[in-house]
Amino acid sequence: MPQNKFALARYQIIDYLLRKKTYVKTSEMREACLAKTGFSVSKRTIQLDIEAMKHDDFLGVYASIGYNTRLKAYYYETESEPLSAPVRFTPEELRIINHLFELCKERISSEYCLIFRNIVVKMELMAGL
Repeated sequence: MPQNKFALARYQIIDYLLRKKTYVKTSEMREACLAKTGFSVSKRTIQLDIEAMKHDDFLGVYASIGYNTRLKAYYYETESEPLSAPVRFTPEELRIINHLFELCKERISSEYCLIFRNIVVKMELMAGL
């Protein structure tokens, strides 16, 4: 199975480790990836993942990850929001959610209706609509 299939899982594992500890060695990241995904990754894969987390425009994470050459370990330079998976909804998915909202709004309280509507709006914003 291709390693890139687990890239998002690796990004989340790397993010978790960097939040948990001040400094994290590549070997620790590799071990954690193997434990969580069941697939081993190379040191180079971890380095490429970190570069993607820092610079990849498609991911849009722009993580402030630094490297301490003396300790040979990575760290977060600044505190940032936890990494979350980018969610993309198709127009069809949004149409279905909006339809569900219309069906449910007559049967749920106004408080829940407002919350549900806010969720739908957030989904539309994430989809760029």
